[in-house]
Amino acid sequence: MTVAFDHWLLGVEDPFVFEPYHKALREPFDYYMFGQNYICPLIDFRNSYVGNVSLFYEIEEKLKQGYNVVLISNHQTEADPIIISLLLEKANPHIAENMLPGWYIAWLLLKMEHYFIGFPHILILDANSYIPFVRKQL
Repeated sequence: MTVAFDHWLLGVEDPFVFEPYHKALREPFDYYMFGQNYICPLIDFRNSYVGNVSLFYEIEEKLKQGYNVVLISNHQTEADPIIISLLLEKANPHIAENMLPGWYIAWLLLKMEHYFIGFPHILILDANSYIPFVRKQL
């Protein structure tokens, strides 16, 4: 936790300005691996299940063809992007790692919307908060 807090303070003192498109930065500090290592011990992989696996294969093919994909959930927890990535690591490695730069931007910066500039390649939105008509239709 100390590492996370130190990097959070660094971001406040010297904020990173995101361009409309950027490549995932894996150094000098690898936030991707930090998130993976932090959440991984909390997942019971033996008893976890990923439904509709065929959809993820279709998503992976669309991404390889250059399409954008937006995943919208009806809830949001801070660990969702990491958990989904860890569960897809073996079956869909392209999705697992390549979607996270966008997800981490959404996940970390959605809470600080004034810092969010541009649109990540893949983004999770909390449908309840950001698409009001979804709640009315349910």
